[in-house]
Amino acid sequence: IRSYEDIDGDGHSHFTSYNLLAWIDPDEGNLYLWGGVVQWNRIVSPAPATATFNDVPTGHWAFQFIEALATSGITAGCGGGNYCPDDPLTRAQMAVYLAAALGLHWPQ
Repeated sequence: IRSYEDIDGDGHSHFTSYNLLAWIDPDEGNLYLWGGVVQWNRIVSPAPATATFNDVPTGHWAFQFIEALATSGITAGCGGGNYCPDDPLTRAQMAVYLAAALGLHWPQ
C-alpha cells in the first residue's frame, strides 16, 4: 500500500509505504509470513517568512532546513541570535543534533 497522508498530524502529507512479505507453499498450501516493511518519508516544513537567526537570512540556501531544526527544538544556534552556518561541527555537537532529532532516550 502506498499513499500520501498526514500521519504525524503536522498538516503536511508524507509518502508512506507498507509492505507485508508472505509466501504460500504450493505443496502444503500453508501461508508463511516472514516480515513487513514500513517506509515513511518526511518532508521539511515550508520556511517561515522571517528569520530566527541574524546570520541566516530568508534567501540563504539552507534557510528552510535551519528553521525546521530550530522550530523542532533540535538547535538553538551558536549564541547571540546567530546560527553560525559556516562554523565547523564537532562530533559531540553532531551527537547532540542526532539524539535530539531522533528522539533518543534511555530507560531510567
